[in-house]
Amino acid sequence: MPERVAKVVITGGSGFLGQALTRQLLGREGAPALLADEVVQLDLRGATPGRATQDPRVRWRRGDVTDSATLAPSFRDADVVLHCAALVDWGRGRRAELERVNVEGTENVLAASRDAGVKALVHTSTMDVVYQGEAIPRGDETLPYPTRFETDYCATKALGEQRALAFAAAEASPRLAVVRPVGIYGEGDPYHVTETLLQARSGRLVARLGDGHANFSHVYVGNVAHGILLAAARLLAGETPLHGRVFFVCDDEEPNNFFDFMAPILEGLGERFPPPGRAIPYGPAMLAAHIGTRLSRLVGRAPTLTPESVNMVCRHFAFTDARARRELGYAAAFTGDEARARTIAWFRAHGPVRRG
Repeated sequence: MPERVAKVVITGGSGFLGQALTRQLLGREGAPALLADEVVQLDLRGATPGRATQDPRVRWRRGDVTDSATLAPSFRDADVVLHCAALVDWGRGRRAELERVNVEGTENVLAASRDAGVKALVHTSTMDVVYQGEAIPRGDETLPYPTRFETDYCATKALGEQRALAFAAAEASPRLAVVRPVGIYGEGDPYHVTETLLQARSGRLVARLGDGHANFSHVYVGNVAHGILLAAARLLAGETPLHGRVFFVCDDEEPNNFFDFMAPILEGLGERFPPPGRAIPYGPAMLAAHIGTRLSRLVGRAPTLTPESVNMVCRHFAFTDARARRELGYAAAFTGDEARARTIAWFRAHGPVRRG
């Protein structure tokens, strides 16, 4: 039987991952490791159309992790906090804003959780915190942080994770674990699926990048939610020494080439995907990314292609979640076929996600 608690707070609860966590906490999908009588979705945004969870057990609260005063009322009497709120930005150069959300916001959540007497906190990080611009064929939690980060997003997410781990080392409560998802996709994905779909529909998706040999790790959003809730349940139970531990979570499928992975999803949505033989080699792709990024910054737009994204899909960027399987008892709750079918069905019904 899954653990049941009275109240769970999700920062960034209206978002992509927050919605998947909410569905599982309510027992509406999968085999959840944790159930909640009340779920508080703390977010700056309202629920996105098509993703709203209509259930009396859900409370939406407007809150900003950068404003500590807005956290205390929502955290009061919470058993668990799932910290998912983050600013994701790979190319606009907004360092100060990224630090404010991803670092200072995390510090505020940690302090508010301690002050409210929260029992367990799971901090959602990312595989990007160990990205150094070089190939990672099979990374795990022993990889060090880079001495130089490729993007401000990577740097600030790493700093936020380090703040969480330092907090865990200094404080006995709340018990804390860090989950690092690999490349997330699924219903309502505003990043990989949405961006690729928009490029296909605009006619800009004309070729693949690289020689097709690089592997990229993906994970379905429902499997990320399952891993996070497993970590929360284990922290509550105190079964193993998880306090201050970091865990990658992946799908059960082996990593494959980014474009081979995306092709069946886009084709399931009726879009033509470039065949393997139509590819831009690494060198020309990187040159185009550098030029495009500089031009985009001059006009104040997000670049379509960045040097970092070229590296990530043209060089191995793959991980193992052996620690999560060993210490959390993690295994993917959804197969790859199920995940792709659910993703395709959602995007057929709702289309690309608008990012505010």
